[in-house]
Order: sequence, then structure tokens, then C-alpha cells
Amino acid sequence: MHPEWDMMYAAGLTAREIADRCHQNVATIHAHFQSRERYEPGTRATHETALAAGGVDRPTAQWRTNLNEVQEFQKTHRRLPHHHGDDTERPLHLWVLKQRKAYRNNSMSIPKIVLLEDLTEWSIASAGAR
Repeated sequence: MHPEWDMMYAAGLTAREIADRCHQNVATIHAHFQSRERYEPGTRATHETALAAGGVDRPTAQWRTNLNEVQEFQKTHRRLPHHHGDDTERPLHLWVLKQRKAYRNNSMSIPKIVLLEDLTEWSIASAGAR
């Protein structure tokens, strides 16, 4: 049983997004939800409704690339990028600022919020009250 996977799926995250967030193989996630649908019919319908409600603010491939670059930066430097950094760090800092602004403006999708929670210094307090 993976109740956290079920909650993310019900919130509209895709199997790929859940696999990335939980560091699992996407095939394992798919198998879990196929089994879940057999035992709890309607699980997929709930997911599809939430997915459709997510609108156009889904995490794109470029968005994921940016997130991965920020995560790698954070692993190396043990902090989020700063505005006074080098030519590699400043664009990452601007990307983080853009995410925080979207969060504060209530224009960020739940899948993006969930994926950003992996950043150590990313929190509701540092992003502003929602």
C-alpha cells in the first residue's frame, strides 16, 4: 500500500511525476494504479478529473529540466541559487523567484507545488503565504 501515491494521483499528478517525486520506477507506479483500479473502481476517473482541472500549468519538460538543475545546484552547494552568483547560478535564482511568484499569486498547479517541495529551502514560509 502506498497512500501517498494514491493522494498524489487523486490530486492529478501523473505516474511519471509520482515516480520522479518518490524516486521509483514509473512501471511500478503504473502497476500500483492498475491494481488500485481493480480494487477501487473510479480511482482513474478521480485522477483524470483532477488532471483535467490542472489546466495548462502542468510541469513541462523544460520546467522539469529547470527543477533538476536547481536540485543539482542545491545538492552541490547546500542552498538555493542566489542573485549574486555566477552566470550559471543567476538564471536558476530567477527561475526559483518566478516559481515563488506563481505560488504567491495562486497560479501554480498542485503537481508543480508537490515537485517543488523536494527543494530543501522551498517552503510555504519562504514562498510567502498562499
